[in-house]
Formats: sequence, structure tokens, C-alpha cells
Amino acid sequence: MYTQQLLDQIRSLLSMYVTELKFGSADLKLGGENFLRDLLALTHGYALKNINESQANAPAIDLVEENGDLAIQVTANSTIKTKVKETVEKFVKYQFHEQYKRLIVFHLVDETVKWDKSIEDSSQLYSLDWKRDVWDFKRIVEHLDSKNDPDQLEKVNQFLKKHVGEIPSTLGKLTPIPRNAGPIIGRSQELQDIHQRFETAKIVLLLKGIGGIGKTVTAREYLSRFGHHYQVMAWINFQRDWEKSLVSELLPYFEFSGEEKEVYKKILLKLQNMAGKKILVLDNFNKPNQQRELQQALHDWHILITSRQEMNFPVIPIDEFSLEEGI
Repeated sequence: MYTQQLLDQIRSLLSMYVTELKFGSADLKLGGENFLRDLLALTHGYALKNINESQANAPAIDLVEENGDLAIQVTANSTIKTKVKETVEKFVKYQFHEQYKRLIVFHLVDETVKWDKSIEDSSQLYSLDWKRDVWDFKRIVEHLDSKNDPDQLEKVNQFLKKHVGEIPSTLGKLTPIPRNAGPIIGRSQELQDIHQRFETAKIVLLLKGIGGIGKTVTAREYLSRFGHHYQVMAWINFQRDWEKSLVSELLPYFEFSGEEKEVYKKILLKLQNMAGKKILVLDNFNKPNQQRELQQALHDWHILITSRQEMNFPVIPIDEFSLEEGI
């Protein structure tokens, strides 16, 4: 149980770091190579050197083991496939393939696409195994999970708290927050769109798409990646109507009694008076005629709706994957 708690904290802290890289501090971006160098020393025992400290903007690689075992390119480039191909070309062009046995490309800000292919340079002198050698922070979490070493997890957790910050102690989950079974492929743009919309206003957002397209999965992933921005979170599975759904899902967490309408008003008042930044996910909401009631009830909350229905809320469409995402 203790190791799982540590792993959850590590996952949340890394999510905070990625979010700040995407939308926050430029200083974090500049320090990304050294952050990764020190993190990989704790997680994998790598003795890496940042060659940019002696050679600014070194081509193809950023971190190296001086024994020649490993070189790492650190990137935040959104077009990861293009970046990997360019890196492999430069790795050979500057003859690093003769100095280092293995090249890893580490993507700081997005999950990497799982791709069962190898990337070769044009002269076919070096081949990078995408599945083995294109990394992201989820790869690190999976590695720590497989080792299940409490001492190591504690050291990594303390390192992240020092360099990223404490997880807000006021974070509250009113309801269990469902998780996806594993990392999802794609949807990075949709997740960024949700975050940016919510950063500018307290609004209701609609994730709209056909059945089975991934609306619920995307909502889960949003809370997984950006939940640390909120002091209060709740997940409601819609049942028949908004009032009944709110009461049936939240009543177990409040000591209220009485008729349904009276309990609904008490729960609503409790939610309205909660402090801090708040988000509610309403999954599979299919009653457009109740959207005004919903919006007025929790006007101070971020509300994320999944639905197949047309509504008068700002829409983030959940469409089929593009060819690039699906590869």
C-alpha cells in the first residue's frame, strides 16, 4: 500500500512538471536536461553528463555516459516522429554512433506514440528501435512500478518534491475518480484544448463524439494529467436526470437526509460553498433540456461533460484518430 501511495505521488508530481513545461515556466524548459539527468540517476542508475554545459546546443545528443554506453536526446518537440528521424541522421552525421552504443530520444512533454518500427539513418549505419528507445515519463513510472523498491520510490519522491513542489494538501476527491487501464495513445491536442479553455474561464465544456470514440477515456486522462490543478474533484455518472444523478452519486459522501429535492438543495449548497478550484465530470449526459439547470447549479465550477448530444456549450470534438496518431 505504501509503495502504491509513493508511486501515485510520483505520477502526480511528474504530471505537474509536464504541465508546467507545456504552459508555464521557461526556466523549467531550460533546466529540463539537468532535471532528467538527475532523475535518471535515481531511477536507472545512469551516470550522465550534460554535454551542453561544455558545448552549447550540441547536435543530436544532450546527455551522455562517458563510458560510451548511452547517449540521450532530450526534446519537447511536438512532431516527435520527425524529431526522432532528424536525431538519428545527426547521430550518424557527427559520428556519435561510433562513440556510443545506444541512443535514446526522451520526450519531455507528451506521451510517445507506441510504434513497432525502427528508424534508420539514410546511410543505414544506425538503427533506433522506437519501442525500446523512444521514452517519456510514463516509461520511468512503469520502470519504478516493476522494481517496487520502497527506498528508491522514497528518494525519487523527495527529489520531485524538491524540484517540482508539493502536491497541494487540500486536494479533495469527493467521489472515486476512475482511471484508464493504461496509457492512452493520442488525444494530446484535445487535452491541451480542455486545459487552456478551463484556464481562462469557469465554463462548461462538452466532449462530443459518437459512441465508443473515447470521450470517457479522454475525460479520465484529463483528470489524471491535470487533476493537481484542482482542490476539489468529482465524477458523476449520469442517470436519468441531473438532480437524481447528483443525489445518488454524492449522497454517500454527505450526512444529509430528507426528500430527494431537499437533499439535492443541501448538496448543491455544499458544493457551491466549497473553496478553491473545482471540477466536476458528468459522464454520458444525454438530456439537453437540462443543460441550463446544470449550468446555473454550479456556475463556479469547471464542468466537463461527455455526450453524443448537441448542446449549447463550447465543444471539443472527439473524432477518430488522424493517420499520424493511429500509427
